[in-house]
Amino acid sequence: MAVSSTARSQAEELPGVELTGFGTFGAAYNTTNKVDLLRDLSQTNGVGYSRKLDFGLDSNVGLQLDMHSAVRTISGAIQVVAKRDHAGITPNLTLAFVRYAEDDWSLRTGRVGFDVYPNADSRLIGYSYVWQRPPVEFFGPLIFSHFDGADLQFRYRRDNQEWRLKLYSGITNEKVEVTPASTYFLLNHSRLHGGHLEYRQDPWSFRASYAELHIANENPALQSSLDQLRSPGISFFVPNANPVADKLQMKGKVFRFSALSLTYDNGPWLWEAMAGRTLTGNTFIPDYKAGFISGSYRRGKFTHYGVLSAIRPLTDPEKAIVLPGAPPELIAGANALNTQMINQRGWQTSLSAGLRYDLTPQSNLKFQIDFVRSHDNLLLRRVQPDWNREAVLLSATYNFIF
Repeated sequence: MAVSSTARSQAEELPGVELTGFGTFGAAYNTTNKVDLLRDLSQTNGVGYSRKLDFGLDSNVGLQLDMHSAVRTISGAIQVVAKRDHAGITPNLTLAFVRYAEDDWSLRTGRVGFDVYPNADSRLIGYSYVWQRPPVEFFGPLIFSHFDGADLQFRYRRDNQEWRLKLYSGITNEKVEVTPASTYFLLNHSRLHGGHLEYRQDPWSFRASYAELHIANENPALQSSLDQLRSPGISFFVPNANPVADKLQMKGKVFRFSALSLTYDNGPWLWEAMAGRTLTGNTFIPDYKAGFISGSYRRGKFTHYGVLSAIRPLTDPEKAIVLPGAPPELIAGANALNTQMINQRGWQTSLSAGLRYDLTPQSNLKFQIDFVRSHDNLLLRRVQPDWNREAVLLSATYNFIF
């Protein structure tokens, strides 16, 4: 949420509405023009090949309307965020829910955030976390940020310990840019179920998360390949055509997200470590594991931080095997498909260092340098054949809430 906890608690005492907001104005510079680096998979353009100096990678602006009824237990919120995605820079309705809350439990229904990982549902609010952006290797592959449905949260407190259980279910409605550019994979009507269990005892907190996404639609960029692999007689030249098609198909697949996180927050020190695994049963967004460790130290208005993050594939893609004597166009098509599937794996490492300076209680400046090394192209766009697979990203942002 954009509003501070103090302001929120004061607002909840009286019925009415309150307008809050947040935003980030940023600039990013990629030292190489051989590849576009992305913030996440919702973006079609990044920084590097498209433009070496870019102002849209991290920039966004959001408005939130919080509604408080005369009944203390009922409230609601609507949030609209404009950021760069598959349609350019356009506003999107990211939250729209009604909330019923008692002392230790709450129920929200409508459009709510997807927080399978800590910070996942607030990753657009640059003011709210230490880094320039959430570690790309961990958060970037998440292909949606909200869903339409409901979530239910329980809280149990005893002495200085606290347990939280959250369960949610709904459907997604977002788009993912695929290759070729301007072709989109629709998540519409894909069902989501999941939850997490969290334990807190200052200065430690621990969370275990799990979610399932049941894909309802086929990826249009893969349809021609699927049709060819399943065409009559293709098995004469490609004996494993059916297994390749089954692995390539998106519709009907179940994406399974699981993660563990550990946080130590004590005085000037903040340490965070997260590890996750995503199983897709698919070769276009293959199975992968990812994680990061982050440490920061605050002194006055300055916070220095460092992050090491990585993503690695868990499986090798099912390659199409073409027998001798196959038509040249079939050989060329199979080779292109195999290359594309190999490049779609997630293999990337980033080492980042940065500085956050708090201008006011509602605004800050951040400066970060990222050293990126990538073997595969899941989190990249417009990769040039002569790229040496390394890049340095320099970025600065002004972040605020009101």
